[in-house]
This record gives sequence, C-alpha cells and structure tokens, in this order.
Amino acid sequence: MDNIDPRELIRELQTQLEEQTQIIRQQQEAHQKLAEEIVQLKEKHTEMTEDNNHTGGHNDGHKDGHNDGHNSGRNDGHHDDNPNGRPPPSPELLPFTQAVMQAPMPDRPPPQIEKFDGTTDPEHHLRNFVDSMAFYSKSDPVKCRAFSLSLKGEALEWYYTLPPNSIDSFRTVTILFKKQYVANRREMMFAAELVNLKQGRDEPLRTFMRRYSEAARRVKGVTHEFIISNLPNCLKPGYVSESLYAELPNTMEELQEKMTKFIKMEDQRHFREKVDAPITEAKREDQQARDKGRNRKPPRGDPPVPLGPRYDHYARLTVPREKVFEKALQTNLITVRKRHSPRGADESKTCRFHDNRGHSTEGCQGLKDEIERLIRAGYLREFVKAEASQRGRLPKKTRRSPEPPRQKTERSRESSRSRSRKRDTTPRGRIDTILGGFSGGGASSSARKRHLRNLRSVHSLTQNPLSMPNITFTDRDFHTADPKQDDPMVITARIAQYDVSKVLIDQGSSVNILYWTTFQKMELTEDAITPFHEQIVGFAGERVDTRGYLDLRTRLGTGGKAKELRVRFLLVEANTSYNALLGRPCLNAFGAIVSTPHLVMKFPSESGAICTIRADQKIVLFYSVL
Repeated sequence: MDNIDPRELIRELQTQLEEQTQIIRQQQEAHQKLAEEIVQLKEKHTEMTEDNNHTGGHNDGHKDGHNDGHNSGRNDGHHDDNPNGRPPPSPELLPFTQAVMQAPMPDRPPPQIEKFDGTTDPEHHLRNFVDSMAFYSKSDPVKCRAFSLSLKGEALEWYYTLPPNSIDSFRTVTILFKKQYVANRREMMFAAELVNLKQGRDEPLRTFMRRYSEAARRVKGVTHEFIISNLPNCLKPGYVSESLYAELPNTMEELQEKMTKFIKMEDQRHFREKVDAPITEAKREDQQARDKGRNRKPPRGDPPVPLGPRYDHYARLTVPREKVFEKALQTNLITVRKRHSPRGADESKTCRFHDNRGHSTEGCQGLKDEIERLIRAGYLREFVKAEASQRGRLPKKTRRSPEPPRQKTERSRESSRSRSRKRDTTPRGRIDTILGGFSGGGASSSARKRHLRNLRSVHSLTQNPLSMPNITFTDRDFHTADPKQDDPMVITARIAQYDVSKVLIDQGSSVNILYWTTFQKMELTEDAITPFHEQIVGFAGERVDTRGYLDLRTRLGTGGKAKELRVRFLLVEANTSYNALLGRPCLNAFGAIVSTPHLVMKFPSESGAICTIRADQKIVLFYSVL
C-alpha cells in the first residue's frame, strides 16, 4: 500500500465518478423516455375517445335541438376545463385517472388470484389474471383497479411508485408491467437444448422424466415423434434405454404408459433393496450353516447351531471382551450388527454386538472373530497379553525346535531338530490363500461335491489329452535391473475397453477379482452386475463379502499376438493398491505360464504364436516406496 502513487488513486477515483455519472444519466434518460411513452399512450387514448364522440354526435344529429344544445354546452365546458384534451386527474394518490376512479365497481369481491411477487414470468401472471377476471367483469376500469390485488412484495412496491393520473386503461397497465419485469420472462428453449439434456448417474427415472417433460413443453414447434425418438439418447445406459431403442412408442400416450411401468419397476427395486438391506449381512454370514444343515434339521425347540470359529488361534486379552468392544465402539473401529433374536432364545442373556438375546456379549463368537480381525490388522494391541504377542514374533528357528546350547556340535544340533520334529507333530496354525468364487465346481458346497464326484469317476471315461505349444523361458527373458528381485507380477490389461494398470497376477487365487473402486472408475452400469452372496476366504482366514459378479472382455498383450477372452470377475470392496487381480481361472483360460524369476508371463495367442508380457516393475517399485 505504501508504494501506490496518490496520483494513480486520484485517477481511479475520477474514473469511478465518471462511470457513476454516466449510469445516473442513463437512468434519467430511461425515466424520461418512460414518461414520454406514458404521455403518448394517453394522447392516443384521448384521440380514440374523441373519434368515438364525433361518431356519436353524427348519429345523434337527427335528435331535437334541446338535446343538441345540451350536448354542445357540455362539450364546450369540458373543452374549457381540459384545453389539451387529457382526462381529468384523479384527486387521490392512486395512479388512475378520474374516469377510472369514477367507474362503477361490482358489488361482489374480486376472485382470488395467485399473487405475483416479481420473481416469476410476467406473461404467465397476466394470462392468469385476465382468465380469472373474465368470470368477474369485462369492464376495463374494473381490471385496472383490481390488478393491484394480484401483486405482493416487490411487485406491489413498484405499483406504489407509479405517478398519479398515469393509468387510464388496462392496456397501459399491461405495457408498464411487461417493461418492468421483462427480465423475468421465461425464455423459449430450442431443440438442441432438449438433445443435450442427460439423466444423471444417480438420478431417479421419475425425477428425470419430470425434468424432460417440462423441457419438451418449453420447446416451440417440436413434434411428438422427435420427443419420443430423442428420449433414449438422454437416458443413462441400461435396461430402460435399451428397451426404448428396441421398440419405440408410436404416440405420446404409449410413451407415457411405458415410462410409467419403468418408473414403477425402479421404485419397487429401490423398495426391496431398502427392506432387504438390514438382513443381507446376516444371510451371507449364515450361508455356510444353511449349506451344511440343508438335509438335516435340528431338533424342534433347540436354538440354531452357531457358526464355528473363523480363526485357528485367538490372541489372549488382558481385559474382558466386553470392555474391548466398548473401546472399539468408541473409536469407530466396530459397529453394532443388529440381528433378530432366535426363537426360544434365553431372555436372560443379551449381546450388545448383535443387539439381541440368546447369548452374552462375552460369549459371542462373532464379536470374538471381529476383535481378532482388528488385532491382526494392528488395532487394539493394548489389550493383548505380552506373551501372546511375542509368540507371533519368534524367529523361524525357535518354531522348529528349541535353541540348542552353544557348546554342542553341529551334529547334536541336527539330531536335536530331528527329535523335536518327531515329537511335535501338531500344527500350530493354518495359513490359507484366497478361496471361493466359481472354481472347484461352483460357489456352494453341493456344487463342489458334484464336481468332486465327477473327478472320481473320470477314470471310467476316455478323454482326448490336452495339448498346447511348448513355452520356455531363457536368459533373454530377464529384463529387471535387480537380478535378486522378489517383486510381484503386476501388468497392464485391457478390461472392458479400459487400459487398467496395477493388475496383480496371483496363481494362488481361485477367483478373478475386480475391486469396487476400479468398477466405479469404469462408469459401467450396475444393472450388469449379477447378485452373488457367497464369501471368499482371505490370506488370514477372514471371510470377505462380495458385491456380485460380471463378465467383461479382457485383453492381454498388444499388437497381433494379443488375445482377448470373456473373463468373470468378482466385485470386492477392499483397501488395496491394486486395481484388479487375475487368478487361476483367467490364467488357465489364456493358457498362461508365469515365471517369477524372469517377471514374465507367456501364453499362446490365437494365431499359435507365443505372446510375452513383462511385469511393470517401475509401478511396483513406485508403490512399494509409497
């Protein structure tokens, strides 16, 4: 501020004063122009009145002289009082002339009209006012005096600013009213705007159809055929737009009937999702119990058999499990999963985790599994006993056998390890991989049993042996900078016409996974998702819910050696740095062989040539540093 030149400030102030002076001058000119237009309207109205008087005098020329003299004298007196021919002014503060004020008014009150506040379309208000007054009175002065009763707010304030003796007819009222609120006129839409109208991704069909119908009414001269044929292009991709493309309605009535059916279907689907949402989680967790007890019913009156433990080993806690639950609930690590109390449940036991009766919070297996999952994820460590936490961090050498004394020889150490392996044959735990999905015969246990029976009887059938080209890996396939790398096999694949990077090749997974965040970025319609309520088992033994599955065209490789197949993906919502995961189903379909030392994957292309895909090691290193 200290460096600003005072002369520059003075110059800016002078410029602002000049602009304000110009604006005031323009307002004065506009006001003067409006006053001149009012005077011209009055003069025109006066000329029309004089012409009517002359015509009336010509028709009355055959009357007696007494009447002629009386009329002549009255006209002469009127001429002397108003030398300019203008109507006499109104003695009140209202903007009407004396003729409008002296006109007789009906005995009954005027009709109730929706009041104009200065924010809506003036043309619409005038049409509404004229239509309402048609059943009340056809008198022009009555319309002038009743018009103020249809105004409110800012519009009524404008009416009070009209000068006295400025309104002599309803036509003058109409002209002044339109000029004052010309900016509020509803602009006419064009056909191009109707074409560019699109339904939002999450916009309900009912809301969009109301918006589309309103826009179609505002387009002047548009035909019904254009409105019908343009609608499928404006709808979001899905079942509704495809149905309209397949069979366009012939009339607007047919379109209205068909869209009403679609809206009812959408409302019914949303209602079902809202009703089924609270029990969907319970159905998924009880799916395994239903598969096991499908052919065996429990004794009548007994409570249902609870699910078994999810983990083979649980951490030992320093406090009761209910206090751990309270701490996790306060820190938003866990939420209450409400379930209905089973029939015949013990009313004396209450579970705060499931908000039902039949078992206690301390003995809840579901709460025990959830707390164990949080502990393995790194939370609630302050409630774990020290010896339990240290046992998982012992080195591999102590897991196999106790550490021998240092003075023993190498041979004694080997014999000690051998004896330890012979004595301790019980496993301490189980380390699983991702299981589930459609491999092994299907998702349910009954489908997998049928697949196992078919495998057992395969020896009785004569089958042609499979064949595929020889695939080899040589030293020329090494392409990494670090020869001792242990990086994962991460590639870029084309899925549903999208180039998806960070795709993990996992030969230990029995399912192909497309993560939910990746699906949302693809902008695919959720109507293509097929419901799937089975769970998959993760590395730590936890069960992960799925959001359905869908089949997508997947292309591996580039150029003429690329190969494209339809691959089935399970949709999983999880926090991971990968966008997708290709498991054994996809690798077997492509006939792919993976070499982790080379970080190379090879498979035969459709032409018989061998296609080679190298891992994106730069991407792997980048995310490992993060």
